[in-house]
Amino acid sequence: MFKTKKAALQAALSSVKDAVNSKNTIPHLANIAVERHGEGIRLRATNLDIEIAAPFEAEIGADFSGFTFPAKTVTSIVGAIDDGKDISFEAVMLGNTLEAVTIRSGRSKIKVPILPLADFPILDKGELPFAVSLGSSSFIRCLSAVDYACSTEETRHYLNGVFLDASGAGLMFVATDGHRMARRLLPSSDIDDPIESMPKVILPRETAPLLVKHLPKDETLSISLSEFRIRFAAGNIVIISKLVEGTFPDYRRLSPSSHKIRARISGAELKAAIARVLTVNTEKGNAVRFTFDQTSATLTSRPGDAGEAEDVVTATSDGEFVVGMNGAYLRESIDHLDTDEVELDFNDPASPILLRKPGETDTHTIIMPMRV
Repeated sequence: MFKTKKAALQAALSSVKDAVNSKNTIPHLANIAVERHGEGIRLRATNLDIEIAAPFEAEIGADFSGFTFPAKTVTSIVGAIDDGKDISFEAVMLGNTLEAVTIRSGRSKIKVPILPLADFPILDKGELPFAVSLGSSSFIRCLSAVDYACSTEETRHYLNGVFLDASGAGLMFVATDGHRMARRLLPSSDIDDPIESMPKVILPRETAPLLVKHLPKDETLSISLSEFRIRFAAGNIVIISKLVEGTFPDYRRLSPSSHKIRARISGAELKAAIARVLTVNTEKGNAVRFTFDQTSATLTSRPGDAGEAEDVVTATSDGEFVVGMNGAYLRESIDHLDTDEVELDFNDPASPILLRKPGETDTHTIIMPMRV
């Protein structure tokens, strides 16, 4: 049916296997489809919410017929074959029906059961009326900068993803779990097509890391979408995903429009100090008291019987301020800002805190305060 190189097949398997749900009760969903695509051949996998397709180079025989194979079994077989070897898939027929395939490499041959391609689900069908093109690296950078803040609470399912909000300014990426909110703007100057008419959609939190992991960098990324489904194509990879239904909160109302106190501090030094004071904190809240004056920030953790920790880092501030924050949230948020120095804006101890790269306006993170 076809012959290929181990490296080519293994690369395609690596791209699509994350869409396989081996714990489901539907046999086909534990499989990967092998099918014609244009003049070539590709692998395709789905869990009914996400679909990933990846082509690979192969010599295709005249007897080729599409089929699906068990993902776990074939991935193990291909991994065990020596690097650089050819791999052949040969048909095992029962009358006129493809019953199984034999995988050959060198002197090895392994018979593997298959399921028919005709019964394999397809997500990539139906009209997607809106399309836009942009750089894949820019898209991935913005997405990976916010997806950590997605909620995992199923009771508020509309927070279980990244909100994509298009406007004349560009494409805004927003994620929140109610305790913090991260937003990043991909400016319209970095987008090839007008996007003002793009539907406002919520990309599922399970889809975001797959896009970051599998979309090739430095390629043109084509995005097609409707209100219910979105398709990403870059290089040879195609990823289709269902969208989260629901209305995302008005994130603009959550962002402070002014501040009373602003502090500027090294992000690396602040993260290191937080890590040190949290060593005595075994509580889930990770509460840290921050005391800012004009030249420093004092971090204090007093979790009760576990001990007490204090650390001081250099900071510049235009006033004195005391506030409690979740230290772990602050560290993670700093990690996702592309900057060595961070700015913190405060109003009062009960108001949201704005964290950003100095000089930024649309790109920032909001962290809710804590009582300490």
